[in-house]
Amino acid sequence: MVDARLKRAQILALSKSGHTTSEIAEILKVDRSTVYRVIKRGTVQDLPRTGRPLSATTQQLKNTVRLRVTRNPARSVRKLAKDLHVSRTTMQRLIKNKLHLRPYKYKKKTGAQQPAEGVEEEKCIALLERVARDEHLSTVFSDEKLFTVERAYNHQNMRILAGSSKEADSIGRVVSRNTQPAPVMVWAGVSATGRTPLVFVEKGVKIHAKSYLEDILKKHLIPWAHSHYGEAE
Repeated sequence: MVDARLKRAQILALSKSGHTTSEIAEILKVDRSTVYRVIKRGTVQDLPRTGRPLSATTQQLKNTVRLRVTRNPARSVRKLAKDLHVSRTTMQRLIKNKLHLRPYKYKKKTGAQQPAEGVEEEKCIALLERVARDEHLSTVFSDEKLFTVERAYNHQNMRILAGSSKEADSIGRVVSRNTQPAPVMVWAGVSATGRTPLVFVEKGVKIHAKSYLEDILKKHLIPWAHSHYGEAE
């Protein structure tokens, strides 16, 4: 603000000395329109501002808020405003315009479990040894997934073109959703050189250690491995 008033004073002084608008703009490196407005107004004072001034946003308040936010970044704007006896709007403006801060939502992260001492290193060494023997080429990674048997759709960007709402309903706009949709369990395995056929687990079958060994590994994985890699594998 002081720099702006100083610039206006320089413009007025040069104007009184007989310099033209273009000369003043060239000397002070400012726009001619700025020079013209200052000369026309004839004062270094700021134009009156619209709206109520932020009288509560003093330097002391700014420093207090900065200190409190530094100690506890999770402090709410509403609580800050209440504790410091200012309006919530004033506090929001101060945080955004004076402190240049903005609120960020918390985000989830999967917690990493600490492995037993030495276990991670042992696993890494074992994997490196398998790679050295090319055993990784015959390693099969498998997993199972529970899917719900329901029509997939995205309500944000999927649309149906129709002449009327009734016509849209008749050609498939309505998507049914059940509180307990029918599930289906699917198992599959994949390796560096191929993948197993999909295995659909029968409805109501509980997957535990014994059933996984008998119904999945022995019945599906081992026959596929013999066929894919040969009996030697």
